[in-house]
Amino acid sequence: MIFFKVLLVEDDSDWQDILEGKIRTALRNIGHPQDIIQIVRTFDEASKAFRDSDWHLLITDIGLGDSSLSRRQKLGIHLVELACARQIPAIAVSGTPVVNTQDVRDLLLEYKASDFFSKSDFDSRNFINKVQDILNNELQKSRNHQAVFKSSNDDHQLLAIAANPLKILFLSSDPTDAARLRLGQELREIQQRLQLAKQRDNFLLEQRLSVRPGDISQALLDIEPHIVHFSGHGMNTGELYVENELGQIQPIKPDALASLFELVEDQVNCVVLNACYSKTQAEAIAKYIPFVIGMNYLIGDQAAIAFSVGFYKALGANRSIEKAYQFGCTEIKLHGIAENLTPVIYKR
Repeated sequence: MIFFKVLLVEDDSDWQDILEGKIRTALRNIGHPQDIIQIVRTFDEASKAFRDSDWHLLITDIGLGDSSLSRRQKLGIHLVELACARQIPAIAVSGTPVVNTQDVRDLLLEYKASDFFSKSDFDSRNFINKVQDILNNELQKSRNHQAVFKSSNDDHQLLAIAANPLKILFLSSDPTDAARLRLGQELREIQQRLQLAKQRDNFLLEQRLSVRPGDISQALLDIEPHIVHFSGHGMNTGELYVENELGQIQPIKPDALASLFELVEDQVNCVVLNACYSKTQAEAIAKYIPFVIGMNYLIGDQAAIAFSVGFYKALGANRSIEKAYQFGCTEIKLHGIAENLTPVIYKR
């Protein structure tokens, strides 16, 4: 079951109580009376909350007590901008007399805020309805994400994801002293398939290129992805190649990478290793991660790209991981490439 997390940024104690009460009413109306509302007073506290956790909704005062700033410098506006960058719905409120309502609406439209409410003529019913609409939409996104990670062996066993959107981390490495790969094309194909998807708003693709060993753990900590996709070189000894400080080959052994994913087993739900001979790595990681895809032999550039196209095409259509894997293998076959049996999937 999803547990909503609402961040309320308001420096006035009376309005803290008013807004918290309305949010709590909305949560009760959708059957989530005990879910989390965190209240902070300042921009710095709100920024820290953004760094420390995922949120389903931001509700912020625009001025936050500083009437000297121009409307485009209002701290609440900057919080809305931060929320927009993280694809978190945001509602702004304001009681600052110098803030022109139409100007504020224009600014919020620019930053894709969900709505604006003036404290001078605060409409409680519309505010509650707006909060309910946003959280109901977040709930539907979560259900879509749960369906993606459903196991075909147990239709009732869902791996719940509380955060929206579903975050995909694309990692790639192409050392200068190894054969060149078409990793840029693979990334572009993945981006295109997700952008064209019916459920495109449900996905957030992050990328880290030319990764070194430390970059992988840093990205896992920073992004907290649900799906990790690695594209690069693998060896028949089971090692994956990343880059050292000179951009040259730096091998990573299967037990080392598996140990890293053990540390994030409560966060990552799927790992795709689109690299030659990555079966050994996949088997090791599958001890901790629900779904892991690897390659049991050499895989050419065309086949690797075709697999990614089919996989993310299906994922964007809200198919399960297992079904997306099947679409990836079929995509290879449709291109007339005799490597459709190279990808293998492991389930914990």
